[in-house]
Amino acid sequence: MSSKSLEIRARNLVKFENGSKIANKWTIMRMLGTGAFGVVYKVADTSYDLFAMKTEKYTPRNVLKVEVKVLSMAKKRKMSHFLKLFETGTCKGGVRGEYLIYIVMELAGSSLDALRRLRPNRRFTLLCALTIGVQFIGAIEELHELGYQHRDIKAANFAIGHVPEGTEDQHRRKSFYIIDFGLCRAVIDSSGNLRHPRKAAPFRGTVRYAPLNCHILRETCRKDDLESWLYSQIEYTRGSLPWRDLNNIVDVGLYKERCRHDIGLGELMGGCPRQYIKILRYLDSLRYYDKPDYKHICDLLKDAGKIFGQFKPTYDWIDEGLRGGNGNAEITERSSNPSRS
Repeated sequence: MSSKSLEIRARNLVKFENGSKIANKWTIMRMLGTGAFGVVYKVADTSYDLFAMKTEKYTPRNVLKVEVKVLSMAKKRKMSHFLKLFETGTCKGGVRGEYLIYIVMELAGSSLDALRRLRPNRRFTLLCALTIGVQFIGAIEELHELGYQHRDIKAANFAIGHVPEGTEDQHRRKSFYIIDFGLCRAVIDSSGNLRHPRKAAPFRGTVRYAPLNCHILRETCRKDDLESWLYSQIEYTRGSLPWRDLNNIVDVGLYKERCRHDIGLGELMGGCPRQYIKILRYLDSLRYYDKPDYKHICDLLKDAGKIFGQFKPTYDWIDEGLRGGNGNAEITERSSNPSRS
């Protein structure tokens, strides 16, 4: 990160000390993480129940406003892959007493990326990877049903449920949540129709997982969230992506294009079920206005699991007792341009 980026980030962050009180109700327990535009804390209410709080300096174009909208809609429609939103508000904080916007939500457990990094060769067993894939597709479908595109799909933005210390609620550790809506964009207009694509769109997302359309600055759509998911799916199935050591947007885009064909395809899909190739071909066949067939993709994942007999959901972190970090802390630190366009 450049010195200029660090300077901008420092100006945007307003931090609270442990023990600080917010709105005379929430006590800061500790900081969970920081991003380009905000800070995430573990907080306790007056009954000492634990929650996550995201804070951000108040501006006319706050990223958190979109997160509030998405979580509120998901809560109203009782969707299963979103953390519960409990409170939103504004307060003063920091040395200069600046105005902040904050949201209080359910505390998440480990992100899938944190759990992956704890495993040998940084990959899950195949049945576990397929289990995650089915749940991830379900979460993306729910978000799209709300009329939003995520634009930063990756394993760091998918978390399991939080299990309080000293308890072993395995059901919570089998629950999955899509998080961090800082780059979300509404894809449905006020009339309920799919928005028309712009002639050109700035790069949004994380370079490693961004869809090809991002690399050529073309408007992205619902199928592009699924392309980003597939890159993550491949990564936690085989342990890495071929372009993992590259950071340049153009170079990574060219590599992704090359991995659609012949030797490049083998390099990308080596160690993965053949169904992943079918999914890639299917996604590449979709156009901007096409609605993805989420069930078709899930059926292909389940079909890949039949080499073990009947597809059976598997959770490596439960079998191995893995715990790694907290999903609420993953907030677009390495993502590009969390603006409202």
